[in-house]
Amino acid sequence: MTHTETHYTPLKLFKNLEFVAIASVNFAQGISFATIIIALALYADIFQISGLIAGLFGTAYAVVRLVLVLPLGKYIDVGDSKRYLLIGLLIQVLVLVGYTNVQSFEHVILLRAIQGGGSIILILTGLSVVGDICPDEQRGLWLGTYSQVTALSSLSGDLVGGFLLFTYGFSTTYVVLTVVTLLTAVAVFMFLPSDPGGHTELSRNSALALFECSSVGRPFRHS
Repeated sequence: MTHTETHYTPLKLFKNLEFVAIASVNFAQGISFATIIIALALYADIFQISGLIAGLFGTAYAVVRLVLVLPLGKYIDVGDSKRYLLIGLLIQVLVLVGYTNVQSFEHVILLRAIQGGGSIILILTGLSVVGDICPDEQRGLWLGTYSQVTALSSLSGDLVGGFLLFTYGFSTTYVVLTVVTLLTAVAVFMFLPSDPGGHTELSRNSALALFECSSVGRPFRHS
């Protein structure tokens, strides 16, 4: 689909349903990630684990992403991006449900590993789709606005997610995040065409390069 006949502004982009759908994926992934980061500190306190064991929460997440990032770049290039987004969102829902039933720090480590897999699917596919559906002459605007959604989602996780955790506890917080993720899946299903990211080398390379330079990619490189 081409958008070259429309001159977009950051606010006008949110009238484009394809962009809204993919930005929603970015927001749902980001707010869940930021909220769970806060929850990890609470789990460490609840299970009274050492700093070394708590470090495994991050290690499990990072190792899975490290293993998957390059193979996924290849499969995103040749597969159906819409399907990958829905799979990633389904994984996120399962992870959130899993967090409501955590019984030990081992469960947290396992869930962090699964979360890492789901997040890398959403991040790489999302960047690929944005890079493909945007007009060439407005690529910077689209990607910049998409990155602003990343920042907003992180802030929302810190503020809203933190408030929910400390006020209402784990279960209510994860229910809210699950609802956000399910609504995002509905938006993707309704507003994105099949294979919105296409099969271009530019899409894959842009996704990998942007991931390395993005606010989500930088922590991953130094994990």
